Amino acid sequence: MSDFGEFSKPSGEQSELNLSYEQLDKMASDVKTLTMLREFAHERGYTFALTGGYAVDALVGGKISRFHGDMDGIIIAPPDASYSALKEGIEEKLLVEETPWESVKEDNEASLEFREAAPNIEWEMKRRLELDIYPPRIKTVTRALKDVDNYSHDFEVLTVEGLLAAKVLSSVRLNAMTEEERIKEGLREEKTSDKQDFQRLLHSSEFDEQTTLNALVDAIRYISDEEISLEDAKEEAKQQWAKALEIYI
Repeated sequence: MSDFGEFSKPSGEQSELNLSYEQLDKMASDVKTLTMLREFAHERGYTFALTGGYAVDALVGGKISRFHGDMDGIIIAPPDASYSALKEGIEEKLLVEETPWESVKEDNEASLEFREAAPNIEWEMKRRLELDIYPPRIKTVTRALKDVDNYSHDFEVLTVEGLLAAKVLSSVRLNAMTEEERIKEGLREEKTSDKQDFQRLLHSSEFDEQTTLNALVDAIRYISDEEISLEDAKEEAKQQWAKALEIYI
C-alpha cells in the first residue's frame, strides 16, 4: 500500500447505511476532500489527521456508521509553518472541486474554516470543513476508514484519548455557555451524535481512563501556554472529566 493508501473494495459488500442518496453523495465527496488534504499535507512534509465524527468511525469499526454533517481535522506542522501559505494551498486544492467553497474564518491563525457557498441548501446538507493547526506534539495513529461504497482509505487519526480530551473540553465549555454566547461565537448545541460518539469511544478496546486523563492534562496545559501548573492541570482534568461523564452518560 502506498503512502496515500490504495483502494480495496471487498467483494459482495454493500453499504448498510439507511440514508438518502444526497446524504451518501455528500459523504462520498467528503472522503475525497479528506483524501486531498492528506495528500496536500504529505507533499509539504506535514501530517493531516482526522478528528470529529469521521475519526470516531475510523477508530471504532473502521467504516462510516452514520451521516456526518461536517469534516473536522488537524494539520500538524512546525511552529514556523506559514499560516497564509497553508490557507492559500488548501484554497487552491478546494478550487478544483465541484463544491463552491468559501473561507469563513479569517481572524485566527490556529484554524481554518470553509463552507459550501450555496444559500439554497439547508444547513445539514451544506458541506463544511474545519481545520486546526497544531505543532508536532499531537499523537495520531493510522487507521483504515471504509467509505459509503466500502472502499478503504488509510488516514492518520487523533488517538482515542486525544479525541476524548477534545470532546471533554468542548462539551464542558458549551454547557457552561448561554444560548446567546454560543450564537455570538458561532457554536452549535451538542447533538445526539456527540453523545453517541463519546460513548463509542468509551467502549473502544483502546480506551484507558488514566491515559485519557493524561491527555486532558496535556490539552489543558497546552491551551494555557503552560501557565497552569501540572498539579492544577491534573485537578482541573479530573473535574472536567467528571462533568463530561455527567453530560454524556
